[in-house]
Amino acid sequence: MIDKMTITLNADVLKALLIAAAKNDVRYYLNGLCFDFSGAAPVIIATDGHRLVVKRIDNDDCEGDLQRWKNYREVGRAGQFIVNRDVLESVKPMKVGRSALPLQVTFNKEPDVMRDGVNTVGMITVEVKGVTTATTRLIDGTYPDWRRVLPTVQDPLPTQYNGQYLADFDKIYALLVGNSKAHAHVYHNGTNSAYVDLGDHALGVIMPLRSDKEATYWVPGWVSDKPVAESVAA
Repeated sequence: MIDKMTITLNADVLKALLIAAAKNDVRYYLNGLCFDFSGAAPVIIATDGHRLVVKRIDNDDCEGDLQRWKNYREVGRAGQFIVNRDVLESVKPMKVGRSALPLQVTFNKEPDVMRDGVNTVGMITVEVKGVTTATTRLIDGTYPDWRRVLPTVQDPLPTQYNGQYLADFDKIYALLVGNSKAHAHVYHNGTNSAYVDLGDHALGVIMPLRSDKEATYWVPGWVSDKPVAESVAA
């Protein structure tokens, strides 16, 4: 019998997560979202190596036996399943008036088979359902240990961040909370990875830019409203 795990998700949640996922990266396992059932709560992770977003999935939005899915593995780590971004982006949500209905992401695991004393792990496929339905295999790779980049210390020293990534975090936060005027808050953390507040049941991490600029600055004299005295040759 095929074992199923169905996740019901707001389309804006997937849209938000995909902003942080890699595109056409040689690290192919980053070109999608990781559905991780292995921890204390089911989560979805997106990263491109420079920023990361983690969104908790409410248990009420999971239809299946989470305990069993913690231990399933076809590729990569047990309980982690990477879905290609192209498939997730290809399925649009059904709409009732102006309201978009949730999407459903279903993982289907075929039973393991014992042949000649060798256990063959059952294949896992993914079905994404909205207006249309798309089916795919998992990305054949191991997702990075994303928990290792979560900030464990806090250094309030300000630092520099990629401006586009900061703007993207505002877009992500706005989609997650349903408020176009919302802004994400970054907790500066010196040269360490920094925590980004994305509201309830979501968080972000951003890596600082490396810079050889001095920590101090000064205002140049040419902005003054007073004339600058010219040097007189001796």
